[in-house]
Amino acid sequence: MSPSKEFERENENIRTTQSIHLIQAVLGDEIDVKTIHGTVQLKIPAGTASETLFKLKGHGIQKLNAATKGDHLVNVVVEVPKKLNKREKELYEELAKEAGLDIKPQSKGIFG
Repeated sequence: MSPSKEFERENENIRTTQSIHLIQAVLGDEIDVKTIHGTVQLKIPAGTASETLFKLKGHGIQKLNAATKGDHLVNVVVEVPKKLNKREKELYEELAKEAGLDIKPQSKGIFG
């Protein structure tokens, strides 16, 4: 059997990476996480930083000679949008202004 591309095993624990949108990280959300035992809901608290590690207790592999299971560790990566439409850009600019940030737009280079 070849190794899984989704799941990484560490003894009795399983490790995965899950991407979330910047807005989910800021406001908080509940996301579906695929485990080896099926899909589980994971609560993402408001203000979650990228590379935060969450533990789904007991969603790993059965421990040898024991009734307990390891854990499923979820590394959450916050995705920052690369392209914004006009309305999204306006909303982010409003948020920056509300936060008191003096954002200086990046130039598009010497030809832009």
